[in-house]
Amino acid sequence: AAAAAGAIAAAKDTTAAPDQDPEARFRYDESLLIKGKGNSVKRPTPPNEAEKKILTQKLQEEIDKRSERIKVIKQAQEDARNSRSIPNQPLQRLQALKQQFNTVLRQKQRLRDEQQHASQERDALRNEVRSLKDRLPRRVGQDGGDAELKELEFRLAHETNQPAEEKAMQARVKELTTARPALRELAVLEAKMKERNDAREALSGQIQALNTQLDSLSAAMETEKQNVEAHKSSQNLPDQNSLNTEKQEVRGVEEGC
Repeated sequence: AAAAAGAIAAAKDTTAAPDQDPEARFRYDESLLIKGKGNSVKRPTPPNEAEKKILTQKLQEEIDKRSERIKVIKQAQEDARNSRSIPNQPLQRLQALKQQFNTVLRQKQRLRDEQQHASQERDALRNEVRSLKDRLPRRVGQDGGDAELKELEFRLAHETNQPAEEKAMQARVKELTTARPALRELAVLEAKMKERNDAREALSGQIQALNTQLDSLSAAMETEKQNVEAHKSSQNLPDQNSLNTEKQEVRGVEEGC
C-alpha cells in the first residue's frame, strides 16, 4: 500500500527540475500568457533597470544643459538692456558733429544764395553799362571828356579858328555837353557794378572758409563713426531676436525631454 501511494504521488508531480526532466523547457507556462479575444499574447519582458537608469541620467544631463543655456541667454539679454543705459560717448560726439556740420552747411547755402544774387545784379549792371556806352560819343577820355571840353571852350573863346574848324569844335562841344548826364549815369552804374563784384568776391572767400570747416568736420565724423563701431564691437551684444528664437527652441527641446 505504501509503494502504491508513492507511485501515485510521483505521477502527479509535473514540476520536476530541468535537470531531472529534460522536456520541461519545451512545455508552456500559462502564467506567462495574457488572454486576449480568441488569442494568447506573450507577456512583455520587464525593462532592463540598468539601461533605464542610464537613459534617465542622459536625459537629465540634457535637461540640465538646456537649462544652463537658457540662463546664459537671459544673462546676455540682461547685459544688453543694461548696456543701453550706458552713455555711448562716441555716438554722442558723432551726433554733435552732425549737428555742427548741418549748421555750417546751412550757412554756406545762405552765402551761396547771396553770392548768386550778387552775380545776377552785377550781370544786369554790366548790361546797362554796355548799352549806355553804345550811346555815348566816341573818343571820350577817362575823365568823361572834361579835359577835352575845357580845351575846346578855351579855343573857341580865345583863338581865331577857320570857320570849318570852329564849326567842328562847336559840334564836338555840343556832343560832349549833351553826353554829360549819360556819363554821370555811367559812373554810377560802374560804381554799383564794382560794389556787387567786390561783394561777390568777399562771399567767395567766406564760402571757401566754410568749405574748409566742412572738410574738417567730415574728417572728424569719419573718425567718430569708426569709434562708434569699435564701441559696438566692445559691447559684443548679440542680436535680441536671435536670442529669443534660441531661447524658445531650447525650451521646446527641454519640454520634449
